[in-house]
Amino acid sequence: MDDIRPSEMKKRRHIIALIILVGCINAVLAAPNVILIVTDDQGYGDMSCHGNPDLVTPEIDRLIKPKSSLALHSMTDPAA
Repeated sequence: MDDIRPSEMKKRRHIIALIILVGCINAVLAAPNVILIVTDDQGYGDMSCHGNPDLVTPEIDRLIKPKSSLALHSMTDPAA
């Protein structure tokens, strides 16, 4: 390491930083798109897309596609 000039070390640092930057960009671009919708006291049948004739939920209805589902959810009881 003593034989390496400061300019060579600087070039190596730039190359390493570039490699790390490209790796981070690839990781961000490969991340899936996730939308988290938090509602209070809403059940499966409370959306018009699931057959409720009384409530109209056009914005949520537009999120539903043939291969997506809003039925998978979990809930906890904070009082427990």
